[in-house]
Amino acid sequence: MRGVPERSLWAAPADVNGGTQWHPERHWVPLFTEGEGAAGTPERRRVPPSGERERSPYAVPTVQLVEEDHMPAEKRSLAGTVVAVTGASAGIGAAAARLLGEAGANVVLGARRTERLDALVEEIGADRALAVSLEVRDPEQNRAFVQAAVDRFGRIDSIVANAGIGMYGGIEDSSDDDLTRMIEVNFSGTVWSVRAAVPHFRRQGDGGDVVIVSSVAGLRGGADEAVYAGTKFAQVGLAGSLDRELREDGIRVSAICPAGVETEFAIGAGRTEGDPALAAYLRPEDVAFQIVTALEQPRRLRTTLWAQWSMGQGS
Repeated sequence: MRGVPERSLWAAPADVNGGTQWHPERHWVPLFTEGEGAAGTPERRRVPPSGERERSPYAVPTVQLVEEDHMPAEKRSLAGTVVAVTGASAGIGAAAARLLGEAGANVVLGARRTERLDALVEEIGADRALAVSLEVRDPEQNRAFVQAAVDRFGRIDSIVANAGIGMYGGIEDSSDDDLTRMIEVNFSGTVWSVRAAVPHFRRQGDGGDVVIVSSVAGLRGGADEAVYAGTKFAQVGLAGSLDRELREDGIRVSAICPAGVETEFAIGAGRTEGDPALAAYLRPEDVAFQIVTALEQPRRLRTTLWAQWSMGQGS
């Protein structure tokens, strides 16, 4: 029968002449009356999934139930794509590299602790992973990092700007040098990584992905993290502006904003190793899931900002 939807839908009879909602596990049943309804339009009523029919004032002798046709969610394969990850020697970066490798991507790993990167390359497979020594505060090293990806795998599809450090305390509690290093790693390092990758995306002409790993502190900073939160706000602002700049080039920009993650991050700078409170935090694999999911979206979609907490964390 023409005009009958092929997917599961549900709407109350009052919605017949208004909007509709997608709703799983319920069905539309078109009911037709002669001379009834607005200009003879079909009336609809809900039929429970169990098949147990409810009495309806709109019921008529003839009904037709259309079998629901579930369309699987679109998912973009990462097999064979080339993804460069900064800060890949531990925590979120290492977890993302592993999950990307499982998804079939070729991964280029950047960090200062190259011995850890070498172990990760061996774990993923030397045919699909490359370790590159990287100090993200150096623009030239970022360009060399991205070029290494292109030289090895022929192109670059995504950059994950994940490198970051943190320290907790009041505005007076850290040294000038420590705060300068945090600002440069977290914000300047992100800028240099993105600037290194975007020219390649544009030359390739088929889009690309910029994923910036920020923090919920970039949405609402706590009283003991003002400077750290400032660097994360800067990343969120950078991502938003980049999205508006790069969308027309087919380049997607995503800011991933997790709450606290149980890693070595900030240990000795406001966190204590073995602190039972860390058990309620997110795991590195949770954030890796965010990164991979954003990349696996079909290219007609983009996620510009994704905040995530564990159920044990307050927002």
